[in-house]
Amino acid sequence: MTVSDQLLEILGCLFPEQTVDGRTALRDLRWDSLHQLWMISEVDERFGVVLQARDLRSCETVADLLRLIEHEQAAGTR
Repeated sequence: MTVSDQLLEILGCLFPEQTVDGRTALRDLRWDSLHQLWMISEVDERFGVVLQARDLRSCETVADLLRLIEHEQAAGTR
């Protein structure tokens, strides 16, 4: 399963009532701090990337979040 597929799976679990794809604006998901903590935990567990809440705030869309995860994986800095 690709990083993209896994990220969409995570978001699907967080927001089962919404259709989520790469163009989805994160602000439209209306996630709260608990959603963000769960996302941070899942990203760390699945991808070995430790995000901070400020990292999530810097992403406008699901595609931005995907790029951030892939960049951090490639950099291996976290």
